[in-house]
Amino acid sequence: MKFLFLTAALLLSVSAFATPTTIILSRHAEKQKGDNPELTDEGKKRAKTLKELAHVYDFAGVYSSDTKRTVGTAKPLAEEVNLKVNTTFAPDNFKGMTDDIVAKYAGKTVLVVGHSNTIPGFLNYLTGSKIYKDFDDNDFSNLFVVQYDGPGKAIVQRFNQRANEESKKLILDPRSN
Repeated sequence: MKFLFLTAALLLSVSAFATPTTIILSRHAEKQKGDNPELTDEGKKRAKTLKELAHVYDFAGVYSSDTKRTVGTAKPLAEEVNLKVNTTFAPDNFKGMTDDIVAKYAGKTVLVVGHSNTIPGFLNYLTGSKIYKDFDDNDFSNLFVVQYDGPGKAIVQRFNQRANEESKKLILDPRSN
């Protein structure tokens, strides 16, 4: 009985220190006008710079809504790390996507590309809060790195992503708001 209790205590203490899942959230890059538009040339440049994240993170999965602009933003990084873009979830199905990510990639890193209203909504779901508001229609620079350890247990870092025109590299500036 004593052995059983010690084993259970050890398992609980190990699970308390499990590696959180890293979920990187980005709004799609600059888009053209119209229904289901492609990326602009500027948007294609921004999307290509996202693959620089593969030099920092070991991506296990890539998710996107099923639109040309989000898939176009996610695809360069997915190709860089030999992954397919998962477009099977509705962009506002935060629970379903989170459950899928945790089931398949617990303790690993995934990219999720969404929209001006779905990325803040997803952040609110992960953090159990309502502090994230929809992005301005012309703001394509938000990138969030979330260390997710269960509902309401998330640490969020917010960055301003921009491309260095000379090196074509991604630059992430910490944002205070």
